[in-house]
Amino acid sequence: MSRQIYWPNPFLESVLVGDYLQRHSMPGDRIAVLGSEPQIFFYSDRLSATGYVYMYELMEPQPFAGAMQADMIREIESAKPRFLVLVNVPQSWLVWPDSIQSIQDWAAGYVPRHYRVAGLVEVHREGPRAYWAARLRARRPRPTTSRSGAATNRPVTIGRRGNRRRSAHVTAGQEATNFGNASLEMPMLD
Repeated sequence: MSRQIYWPNPFLESVLVGDYLQRHSMPGDRIAVLGSEPQIFFYSDRLSATGYVYMYELMEPQPFAGAMQADMIREIESAKPRFLVLVNVPQSWLVWPDSIQSIQDWAAGYVPRHYRVAGLVEVHREGPRAYWAARLRARRPRPTTSRSGAATNRPVTIGRRGNRRRSAHVTAGQEATNFGNASLEMPMLD
C-alpha cells in the first residue's frame, strides 16, 4: 500500500537496508543517513552518528541552513560511522531552487575517499531488488525509464569504509553522490 501512495519513497527498501546494517554491524556501531529516512535507524536497531535525521530543514532557504549542514558534516567526520547511507531520492531532500547544497558537495568528495560500495538495492514499483557481494560486482546501477521518459527505478547502493578499491560500482556510487539521479548508498566502515 505504501508503494502506491508514497511512490518513489524508499520505504520497502529501508527494511532491506536496515536488515543489512543490523547483520553487518555491532549493536554499538553508529550510522549516518544523508537523507530523510529515519526509519533506517529503527529497522537497523542502530543509533545515528549525528543529531540530524532529516534533511528538510537543512535544505530550506533559512538563515541557519549552512551552519546546520556544517554541523552535520563535523558530527559525521568526528563519529566516523561504520555505515553511511546516502539517500538520493528527491523526496528525501526537498531541495529548493535557492537551497545551500554544501553537504552534497562534501559527500561527493568524502564518500569516495572513505567508503567502498558493498551492496545495491533498486527501487522498483513491483518491489525492491537487492544485490550483495558477488552479485553486486556484476551489477551496475542503471535507472530504467517508462514510455514517458520518467525514471521507474532508483538504485540503493551500499558500501564499506576503508578498502578504497576502485570498481564499476564505486564509480557508479561516485556518480550517485552528485544527487543528480535517485539512489541510496550505504557505505560501511572497516
